[in-house]
Amino acid sequence: MKSEIPNELPYPSDAQNFGVTTTQDLKQITFETKKSPAEVQKFYKNVLSESEWVTESEGIANSFLIAKFKKEDKLVTIVSSEQENPKTTFASIKISLR
Repeated sequence: MKSEIPNELPYPSDAQNFGVTTTQDLKQITFETKKSPAEVQKFYKNVLSESEWVTESEGIANSFLIAKFKKEDKLVTIVSSEQENPKTTFASIKISLR
């Protein structure tokens, strides 16, 4: 039997302009924040590690910071990138089943 995709993760307190896409095996949330891309990554690393998620990978691709966390048959991918106009960070959280 497949696990359920987690319904909610917390967001930075100043997160705004939310977008949500949901399918049977995937949930993706996008938002903007005034936190830096590194602060977004640190926020989610702390939140997920408290719930026993394990870091699968962390890295940089072009101007994007990317981190993946796993727990059982679930994967959370956090992508963050600085935007210039206005100066904010765009963040994407993808929660999926493996």
